[in-house]
Amino acid sequence: LIMAGKGRVVVLAGAAMAATALAKYLYDVYMKRQRRRKKARRVIFALTGFGKFDTVEVNPTEVIVKKFPAYLEENPLPFEAAVDRCLVLEVSAEGCKERLSAMHKTCFRDHEDFRVWLHLGVAASSEEFRLEKTAWNEADFRCPDERGWQPSKQPIFADDGPTSQQLKSLLPIDKICSALRKHFRVKISCDPGRFVCNWIYYCSLRSCRSEDAEGSDSLFVHVPPFSCIAEEEQLKFIHNLMGLTASHLTT
Repeated sequence: LIMAGKGRVVVLAGAAMAATALAKYLYDVYMKRQRRRKKARRVIFALTGFGKFDTVEVNPTEVIVKKFPAYLEENPLPFEAAVDRCLVLEVSAEGCKERLSAMHKTCFRDHEDFRVWLHLGVAASSEEFRLEKTAWNEADFRCPDERGWQPSKQPIFADDGPTSQQLKSLLPIDKICSALRKHFRVKISCDPGRFVCNWIYYCSLRSCRSEDAEGSDSLFVHVPPFSCIAEEEQLKFIHNLMGLTASHLTT
């Protein structure tokens, strides 16, 4: 402290320390962002689909996920995109919770890369692809899941607040959708339903926010039945979606 004049005190030392601390904080933030930019030179995907449920005996997303590795052998992704693994999940809340927890412990061992959880689900009445922007903190199953559970209008996480609570993907979905529209029937949606599709999306986004908000994100895509858009075209769509996502995140 330095006394100046009649009782006037100028806190120079404290101000200097505060300025130094602020400068260090801003430098740390800058360096963290610079490191993240370098790490985002590649985008690594974990692709998931669902198995059978209710009246859907053959889920198109299960077919896509199982055939995608072979499709990549003949149609490689650009350098900036890669797939860590492809998994088929049980259509149940508890099953998704178990697999997501295990996946977050084993996927993406190389933390130098940006990570995207790409989840697929079927929209039986749809005739186009839907990129879901929003997940809701609500479980309201229209039929029991594969373990017999059928919640009604209840929060997925009570600690997150009411069922109106939502989480949004931070990926550049508008730009990606605009590019995809040149070749595919696709639109943006903010309503993934309240079944297991929404359940896994909310849990996935929540995990990204809590574990690595700057290094990972999630996207849910509803696909139509193969009777509306053929299997080969759907494989091509997922391939293009990955390439475009990686391109927007690395340039």
